[in-house]
Amino acid sequence: MSNAAVQGEGELHYITQYDPAQNRPITEAVIDALAAASGCDPLDLPPLYEAVDPDALEQIVREPNAAPTRSCFIGFQLGEWGVIVTGSGEIQVYEQH
Repeated sequence: MSNAAVQGEGELHYITQYDPAQNRPITEAVIDALAAASGCDPLDLPPLYEAVDPDALEQIVREPNAAPTRSCFIGFQLGEWGVIVTGSGEIQVYEQH
């Protein structure tokens, strides 16, 4: 995990809100956010599991007692992109400099 990703350093390129009611994995939402920020096809991205544990990513947004204002988050770097996923489901994608 990169300190830059954790701190949100770099230029914010994309931000979206994950909706667990859509019954799709958070990993898919993160991949879609990275593809949107980078302008590339999701299949052209490096595998997400190389940068973050997919189970940990799911737990942070699907914990049964999670309140929307939870302050926990996961930050990681995938290639030249920093990603922060908050406990409330916000996904931020930063270009690392």
